[in-house]
Amino acid sequence: MKAYIIAIDKEESQTAAQKCLKSAEDIGKIVAEIWPGFTPAENPRKYLAVNGISVSKFEADSIYSRTEPCIAAFASHVSLWWYAYQSNKKILILEHDAIFTGSLDYDRIPFKDICSIGAPSYGKFNTPSLLGVNTLTSKTYLPGAHAYMITPRGARKLLDKAQADGGVPTDLFINKNDFNVQEYYPWIVKVKDNFSSIQHKRGCLAKHNYNAEFKIL
Repeated sequence: MKAYIIAIDKEESQTAAQKCLKSAEDIGKIVAEIWPGFTPAENPRKYLAVNGISVSKFEADSIYSRTEPCIAAFASHVSLWWYAYQSNKKILILEHDAIFTGSLDYDRIPFKDICSIGAPSYGKFNTPSLLGVNTLTSKTYLPGAHAYMITPRGARKLLDKAQADGGVPTDLFINKNDFNVQEYYPWIVKVKDNFSSIQHKRGCLAKHNYNAEFKIL
């Protein structure tokens, strides 16, 4: 299995992605590659429309996040779902601020479609009571879309749902009511974030790493 790190064309993102890449190879023991993500400037709305995906369910700017960056982030994940499906490969999808704390025998992890391996990065969560692969336990949706594995079949299911019902923020989109989402515990990836390109300050307050030095791009 190979890891793909979503990073955008901003200094903070590229710097974080390089740290993620190094931890993936040195600690996670997995081959990793930077994957260019969308920003609003790259017209993610058009990319999603060409792929038959509506953005009508994304809320207008709220006190928590900005709509256009949310759409761009979703498009970045969609591009990797297409890659997994079309290449017929299992992949690990990472976001730029992910950091490995351990490693796995990735190709032998018995998950079916989607499996999170990242520790929750914001808000309240539940801790799995069993080691290994469980039904998603920490939340009813991904506890942050910063570290999850997908199979080609899982990628196709994500794409089918997106094309049928439209997109919403990625972590909420990947939920156990709509998909067979599993979770590996103990988590081997955590978020080390000191900036956000999506949230307003109110949204950042829920992040576990939020402090006075946290930057909103």
